[in-house]
Amino acid sequence: MHAILIDPETQFITSLSIDTDDYERIRQVIGCESLSVAANLPTQDAVFVDRAALVNGTPRHFFRFAGCPHPIAGRAVVVGCDHVGDSVDAHTSAQALRELVTYEHTPDAANEARDAWTLA
Repeated sequence: MHAILIDPETQFITSLSIDTDDYERIRQVIGCESLSVAANLPTQDAVFVDRAALVNGTPRHFFRFAGCPHPIAGRAVVVGCDHVGDSVDAHTSAQALRELVTYEHTPDAANEARDAWTLA
């Protein structure tokens, strides 16, 4: 399955291949034990992140999608979703994501991200 890695620390967005529904591999790529979907893109893509990143206090690097009301902490993997919610190839290209993503590395971003998760 075609997926996309967003790494706000290196500010690098790249394509990668992951077996369909291989959540263990997604966890390895992100570097976490449990996953959460931080955002759903209008293209029917899901943005997987480390569920505990904000609780552990580990992220110092954040990114934000154009139109997303809050920053997202740490590394993320973007995969597509079909009409029943199964994982499929990402619909958005790495190049398109590069145009949609901005990076933040401030304490304000951390507080804003924590507030967004608390309200969710």
